[in-house]
Amino acid sequence: MEAPPPEARAIGGSPVRWVPPPGIVPADEEWMRFGLGLVAGRLDALRSGAGAVVVRVLDWEVPVLTDHQEEVAAAAVIECLRRHHGIDGVDIGVAFDRERNRYEFT
Repeated sequence: MEAPPPEARAIGGSPVRWVPPPGIVPADEEWMRFGLGLVAGRLDALRSGAGAVVVRVLDWEVPVLTDHQEEVAAAAVIECLRRHHGIDGVDIGVAFDRERNRYEFT
């Protein structure tokens, strides 16, 4: 797009901007921004000329709050971009620790 909308937020020092979903809690928002930061260079490569790349996350739902891990927001946004938009190159290293009943990210 020509210019990012006013509600778009920065991703570190990247020219890529993003719009978080409505109602997202601050911890999830921070992790989602972190995940987008990991692929910001790849997203910036999609920019044509002086235009802007804006990622708009339309929805974020946590189905089971007792099992919720905020860092999953980073993994989810990266996987969504990989699966639906071909943004590759980030190995988020996800493994499930059965003893702790948690996902671990490297």
